[in-house]
Amino acid sequence: MYQVNLCYITSRYNDNRPERVFVKRVDKPTPPAYTPPKLKELGDLTVFRSFKRGDLMDRKLTAGLIAAFVLLSGCPGKLCLKPVESVTTIKCGELNYPESGNMVFRDAESWESFWNNHCNVSVTAGGEEPQAPEVDFESRMLVCVFAGEKPTAGYGISISRVREGNKSLVVEYSEKSPDPEKMVAQVVTYPCHIVAVPLSEKTVEFKEVDK
Repeated sequence: MYQVNLCYITSRYNDNRPERVFVKRVDKPTPPAYTPPKLKELGDLTVFRSFKRGDLMDRKLTAGLIAAFVLLSGCPGKLCLKPVESVTTIKCGELNYPESGNMVFRDAESWESFWNNHCNVSVTAGGEEPQAPEVDFESRMLVCVFAGEKPTAGYGISISRVREGNKSLVVEYSEKSPDPEKMVAQVVTYPCHIVAVPLSEKTVEFKEVDK
């Protein structure tokens, strides 16, 4: 509400006759306290943005509150991926798997069946049937990447690292092609890379990255 007050002042003209002149004064109400707009709701934390001058401290406070919320919430999603320790490479040069893709083996039966179906060595130097590399599936599992059948040598695929999040394992890998200016062996190849990691029931995600 606006309050209007009327008052008057007395003035005199050249003929010395007084005359009342009314002046209207309007008293404006005190503006409400400034409340910065909400930026984002984060659980029990409410973060505000300030548009006033010198709001650097507000921005630092906002960043600090967001960081604190992430830490208290246990790093949801993929914000807290950490490297998986004890990653060992399993030989796969004897495999002729013609498809590109990836696989996960958590038991010996499926691993041995896959090896027997795609191993390109029928008899070892000692005259024995080749056996699949031994893996302790009580505590380990295998993650594999395959580049598929390639017309020449020089192709490759490799797992660069394995990281673990709250709900999944992320396997990062990269592929390479032969240098067109160099000579390579004219032989069909089947690039692959297999690593053993600690056993986990989490979802395994494969992500191709630049080398």
